[in-house]
Amino acid sequence: KKATPALLEGIDVDGLSADLPRPDPQPVSNLLHNGYPPVLGGWVADLHIVYPNGSIISSYLKQKALMAKIQGMRSKIQQFKDDTPYEKGANPKKVEKFTKQLGKLQKKMEKVHEKVARKVKDTRTAANCEGCFITFNHEESRARCLDDYRASSSWIGRYFQPRSLQFMWSIENQDLGTKTETITSLRVEQAPEPSDIFWEKLHVTDGNRMMRVIGSNLITLTVLLLSFVIALNSASQTQAASEAIASTNYCEHIPAIWYGKYYNHTPGDLWDTTATYWV
Repeated sequence: KKATPALLEGIDVDGLSADLPRPDPQPVSNLLHNGYPPVLGGWVADLHIVYPNGSIISSYLKQKALMAKIQGMRSKIQQFKDDTPYEKGANPKKVEKFTKQLGKLQKKMEKVHEKVARKVKDTRTAANCEGCFITFNHEESRARCLDDYRASSSWIGRYFQPRSLQFMWSIENQDLGTKTETITSLRVEQAPEPSDIFWEKLHVTDGNRMMRVIGSNLITLTVLLLSFVIALNSASQTQAASEAIASTNYCEHIPAIWYGKYYNHTPGDLWDTTATYWV
């Protein structure tokens, strides 16, 4: 009788006896991994609170891209200066051109710095919690949590969520000396891999995402309608132009209308054979 991987997970159990005792799951016993005291003695190994700072992260990423452009522009200026080791020699015109572009990039960088400073000082957005990433100390805890919150992905499941599964916190008003308890339902799902998370987009809610999708669809529909109207108008204009051109069949009747007959005429009646005609 042999052990199974379910009994000894992550261990090569070939040839081992199933009578070997399996160690009982133990709570978190040290803080060497994160130094966060609240997790000590519990079943949650680590947690990361998500704040609505996606715009700040986006600004930092923009700042990083601008810094790379500024460094590249400075390299171009050094390349064409008077003391350049570049084999083609100095080029004052290019130096002047790149210097102007460098000034524009530096102004953009200053605006980004000011924007980030304003957002960092805005404590009202930094104090709000958008979510939390949790790492359990054992696989059993993760499976138990996902099973308990299996209906939390729908609004109906969150509406009828048991009180024991909801989140409760207290809000203290120091001016009035009061303490208010607030409770809210939770939505718990399996998190993706950390490398697959767009941290600057975590603050986008389902409602905002829905509005963006609707806006994109409306823009696409408008472009299609405009294209259809332009194509239809072009077709109608082409048809009107073709109808305005006289038919070549009329050329057979013009001489007869002029002479009043279709037959019994000589070539001289129609054309002067001694004259020169321009067509």
